[in-house]
Amino acid sequence: GVTLRPDVYGARGLQIYYNVSDNKTWEGLVTTLHTFLTAYTPAAQHLNISCTNNTYFIQDTFDGPNKTKLSCKFTSDMLQNCSGITDPTFGFPEGKPCFIIKMNRV
Repeated sequence: GVTLRPDVYGARGLQIYYNVSDNKTWEGLVTTLHTFLTAYTPAAQHLNISCTNNTYFIQDTFDGPNKTKLSCKFTSDMLQNCSGITDPTFGFPEGKPCFIIKMNRV
């Protein structure tokens, strides 16, 4: 599946808007991104394995916790400017917001 964060579209459809000069219109979006990225801290990813770039990660067995397959580590710092680390507002006040698209088994 594919996931978009911040997820504010719901019944309105995929229409995200805010006022750059009114932080009340984008603070909730920033909070949603920070909450979403808590799963991608180094501590949260410690059980996942470091995978090699440009190499398929094929698993024939279920060696992960509860007989699941293992996952590659993905930490928020890999998102660079959109990690929330160097810019905790994710570019919203500058009118250059970050949006995160999560793809799972695509």
